[in-house]
Amino acid sequence: MKPIREGKHLDDDLKHWLESVKSYVIEPLQIVTIMDKYRRVLACLSDRRNFKEKLNSNWYDQATADPWLIAVAIIYNSSIITFETPMAPTDPKPWKKTKIPSVAELMEVKCVNLYQFMEEVGSF
Repeated sequence: MKPIREGKHLDDDLKHWLESVKSYVIEPLQIVTIMDKYRRVLACLSDRRNFKEKLNSNWYDQATADPWLIAVAIIYNSSIITFETPMAPTDPKPWKKTKIPSVAELMEVKCVNLYQFMEEVGSF
């Protein structure tokens, strides 16, 4: 794991919080099962007729978090919390900006917004 960058505020609250959650950080490039699911997410996109790689090439950039997030959710049987809304999978028009819920639905990953999540867990 990369060390937390130190700036001019060496003892700030963010640095302390990051140190406290360090053990929960997932490094997907070091977990074979996550890498496999990541490849499956990208393969699923390639199979969609309304997914246009030219319009959504950022999904193939390894630095883009969206496919990794879906892959990790699959492995850990988790839901994704987002305010993005899915595009209709039956819409024949090309997806101009692929949304996490659209791909998550194809991969059978549940997405909810923050309010739905809070309702499900009974607040925070």
